[in-house]
Amino acid sequence: MKHKVMGGTKIKQVKEDHNVAAKSGCIAKLPEPLLHHILSYLNMKNVIRTSVLAKRWRCSSLTVLALKGCIIQLPVKIKLGSLKTLSFDDVIFYGGAINDLLSSCSILEDLSFANCSWGNNHDLIIRNSGVKTLKIRGGRFYANSTLEINAPFIVSFELIQGLFSKYYIIKRMESLCSASFVCSKSDACHDQVCTNFSNLEYLCHVKDHRMCSCYIQAVSSKENPTQDCREKHTVDFISFDVTCLRIRTGLMKCELPGIAYILSHSPNVEALIITIEIPAIHEKELNDNFQEEEYWNLQEQKFVNVLCNLKDVKIYNFMKNLSWLESRQMGTSDDFLAHLKKDMNFLKFLLTNSMAMDRMTITTFKKVNFGRNSENKKVKLLLQLTQELLSFPRASRAAQISFN
Repeated sequence: MKHKVMGGTKIKQVKEDHNVAAKSGCIAKLPEPLLHHILSYLNMKNVIRTSVLAKRWRCSSLTVLALKGCIIQLPVKIKLGSLKTLSFDDVIFYGGAINDLLSSCSILEDLSFANCSWGNNHDLIIRNSGVKTLKIRGGRFYANSTLEINAPFIVSFELIQGLFSKYYIIKRMESLCSASFVCSKSDACHDQVCTNFSNLEYLCHVKDHRMCSCYIQAVSSKENPTQDCREKHTVDFISFDVTCLRIRTGLMKCELPGIAYILSHSPNVEALIITIEIPAIHEKELNDNFQEEEYWNLQEQKFVNVLCNLKDVKIYNFMKNLSWLESRQMGTSDDFLAHLKKDMNFLKFLLTNSMAMDRMTITTFKKVNFGRNSENKKVKLLLQLTQELLSFPRASRAAQISFN
């Protein structure tokens, strides 16, 4: 009897294995899009289990891999030789195998990290010769982290965070055409950015360039007279090929040298898009307007025949610098206008030095509190601003100003 039971168990196991094999064959015959659709409903654990059923789902024929909300400790020798697109979202990495994985993806083209943490693996080293787009958004770099990029064919690069890293090493990105440097927390990373954003040579060929206040301030530090004269001499000869420049700035004193530096070294810029944002700086600096008002007048000599290709200027969130003011301290529209003087001087500077300008479009920030009789004050202020703008001298007779 005992022997029969064991035999029955074996027969049952053989039948189950046969059924699994049959099902595996059926699944393996499904079209690729349908297989991917089935996988999208499974968690990562079951995806790995399911891969046993269909060999063509396996680490050798995979071309696109997107992982989200998981902890990964990869085997050191994992290889994804056919992978072209790889993305990580809210992923925690442990161990150093992520860099081995990246180096083994020989034909990888698109790579992105969003809100990732490197755990006890402090370095991210990208040495893929074929990568064309690289995005690093949010996430956490440790104080002793290294971000090293050696990818000569990268066309588009986004760094949407403050780089909390002691070392930021760019070895090769000579094909770069589009670059974005934006801090996720503008009040937390100015010091870290300033110490790391020192090498600008790899940005020389960028056509579309986007920067936030922290990175602009980092560029401003290059104008520091205490710098080594030899380094400053080299930096002064950098010329950018950028044709579209997008910056987020409060037009504060600490940012103006960086803005002036980039514009004065960008003779081919055709479109300038400015979004007014208030950096997290001391109120004392917000109230110190004298240097800002005079600054652009002092820059005139540096911009002779520089902005000769600038055609289109767009300003967003104009008047946002007024949103921090206590409205009860501002009695009239003239009081508000006085606090916009430095911003108006910048617009005047652009109109005066842009010989090819076609239009300047200014969109105002809608949430300024003008206190009592708010709507009347706002209408009067806009009228005064429009009149003053129209009175500014223009290097281009064709330049049109739109204020809304």
